[in-house]
Amino acid sequence: MKLLLIFTLATMAGLAADPPGRTAGVKSGQRIVMIGDSITKGHGFGNYDDPSPLNRLYDIATLLLQDNVPHPPPVVRVTCGWQGFDKEGKVIGTVDSLAAQMKYCIERGELHQGDCLIYEDAGQVDIFIHPAPMRDDHDIYGRYRLALREMILAAGSVITREHFVLMTMFDYGPRCKWCRWETPLDDGVHTGNDIFRDTAKELGVPLIEMKKAMDAANDHLVSKGWGRVVGPDLIHPNIYGNYVMVLATLYTLGYDIRNWKLDGLARHFRHKESGGDVATVWGFDKDPSDGEREELLTRLRSIVLETIH
Repeated sequence: MKLLLIFTLATMAGLAADPPGRTAGVKSGQRIVMIGDSITKGHGFGNYDDPSPLNRLYDIATLLLQDNVPHPPPVVRVTCGWQGFDKEGKVIGTVDSLAAQMKYCIERGELHQGDCLIYEDAGQVDIFIHPAPMRDDHDIYGRYRLALREMILAAGSVITREHFVLMTMFDYGPRCKWCRWETPLDDGVHTGNDIFRDTAKELGVPLIEMKKAMDAANDHLVSKGWGRVVGPDLIHPNIYGNYVMVLATLYTLGYDIRNWKLDGLARHFRHKESGGDVATVWGFDKDPSDGEREELLTRLRSIVLETIH
């Protein structure tokens, strides 16, 4: 379920900023905080319950940082203000805007002064909460731009703009119309990814070109006959997609991942009979050997480095 999205209309204003890029880096004592929907929650095995760290972005990031950084920052996921319905059909923990989500987390003590925040949204981009989920495909570009702007400003009491990180999103032909991030929205001009690119440029916040990294990784996997970076739903990343997303994020945050050790993470990618976590890779057509699985980790890292600047 999407986080939230309802906003009041207002004139969008802001100072022009230089094009977004990599951040100034994660400082000592900072945390990396992830906020988003099902991808951030963790769906790398095609479910939310698999205990393997490969199922979740923040657990993969934690493993890599612990093995390669002297004082690794905590990597956590914050609570979504929108939590659905209870058994009686009543709304649970509703928030009514992206700005309200920020205030919700700050008031709960889940966002700390100086945190580095990563925002992910995989759609549907037409779903809004008023207070329950309803679809609204009127002026999606303008309304979402405004919502993001208000979200970033609401977080300003604890998070500087250089540490509020947006990302573009990828997809590979899902049935859901509004989960296609390079398809024109209701105005026939802008795409969902334009929302993030244009907001990042307007407000001077960093942007991860996640679509570019994931597309390059996906092209490699398809060319080798392994499969895709996503599962059969063509939206949610599998364990290799999760890995690519984490590398792209950490590199954008200023970490030099080029020579990072991958051994601690690689053992989780092995077959279960070899002491790993993965019987088969969700979204793959062929099953790589343990050695081939490890080789993919190295090759995909090179692809991220080649595509993220």
